[in-house]
Amino acid sequence: MINNDMNKFKVSDEKNVQYEMRLYEINGNFFETLEELKKYCKNNNLSIDTAYLLDYIRTMAGRSDVIRKSNFDGKGLCYTVVDEDGYGIYNNERSIKCERFVWEFNYGDIREMYEPFRKKGVVFEDDIYFKIDEREQRILKKIKEKRYFNS
Repeated sequence: MINNDMNKFKVSDEKNVQYEMRLYEINGNFFETLEELKKYCKNNNLSIDTAYLLDYIRTMAGRSDVIRKSNFDGKGLCYTVVDEDGYGIYNNERSIKCERFVWEFNYGDIREMYEPFRKKGVVFEDDIYFKIDEREQRILKKIKEKRYFNS
């Protein structure tokens, strides 16, 4: 039996999940409006077809801080940070078959998708990359204080 959450989230609903913020990305540049993107593409002789939509979704399919990356045809994937070693990609087809939300783990990071949202003021539910950076800064500070690498 499918639980109530799964009844609400069917294949077609993945594209209709409400986002909190949308950014447009092309060649590592991020824009808040479609007009800004179009102007950039025109000035740089780029096709808008190579741009992406990045949507910040606070919660989706049992995870928080989800980012949907799609092209203008609507094809895309939903990502979330799992831990400092990797991220998850939502698999809607397997979720339907398994009758539970399925996030497939991938090693690596998706920091480049999160940074622009942070710069625009999004406060993440569980900002793993901020925690990693904060921990590394504390370690560097201790190393400098103790002069571990100075002769």
